[in-house]
Amino acid sequence: MMQARKSACIFYGNRVRYNYFLYSLIHMTAGGFLSSDTDSVESIFHRTVVKKSARMQRGEGVKDEKGYDVVRFIEHGGKCRPAMDYVRGQTLIGRLQTERKIPKKLLFQWFRMLCTQLDCYHRSKGMQCYRYLSPYSVIVTREEKLLLLDLSVPGNGFVMKKMQIPAVRAHFVMPAGKKRSGMAVGIDLYGLGKLFQFMLAYTSVVPPLTWKEEFMMSLVIQKCTGENGKKTYREFDQILRELPRGDRRKSCFRKIKKAL
Repeated sequence: MMQARKSACIFYGNRVRYNYFLYSLIHMTAGGFLSSDTDSVESIFHRTVVKKSARMQRGEGVKDEKGYDVVRFIEHGGKCRPAMDYVRGQTLIGRLQTERKIPKKLLFQWFRMLCTQLDCYHRSKGMQCYRYLSPYSVIVTREEKLLLLDLSVPGNGFVMKKMQIPAVRAHFVMPAGKKRSGMAVGIDLYGLGKLFQFMLAYTSVVPPLTWKEEFMMSLVIQKCTGENGKKTYREFDQILRELPRGDRRKSCFRKIKKAL
């Protein structure tokens, strides 16, 4: 317990540095998604905030819902099999562009949905990787559920094109030097950690994360991406056990102790 509290206090002392990192990540990653790499922060802000605000005042572009082919999963008898579905919704990047304020409980629910979706994908595909995890390959439905795009459908080919953008590729594609031999799941674990990182940086969480939740998320992200040399995840169930819930604070120190 003392070790957990000591580590938590160290993190609390570096909280300003962590928040600056998140601020930098917004311009480093989100800016790259919305424009070319050569665009300035000012031009990005003008196109994505000023022009969008003007459209919203005119009642345009508030909801850019489209139809998407997604993968759903059916579990029966301990087994999971994929099924194609067609839903109305937005890409995750599109949703966050139109509504940056996200309730904390919903954000952590989204984190859990992503873990569950990827776990089902691996089990139903014989441990095959999804590989192209990014804010473009995740759909937010009208019911606030997160689903993975079916990348086998030609109409979803835009995801591969987006992954070729240098800023997107640099952030979400696992570097060759970090790939762990005999562990294909590591590619999606890395992408998931980077997606968590992006969502934390891009959203304005209401109410804000506590310092304990920030610390827990930093540990989760490090274990996903392999930045924690001592401990790394090997399956998605491990992430689900250590993710904060966003509505309970008493168990946070216990989770910190287990995660260290």
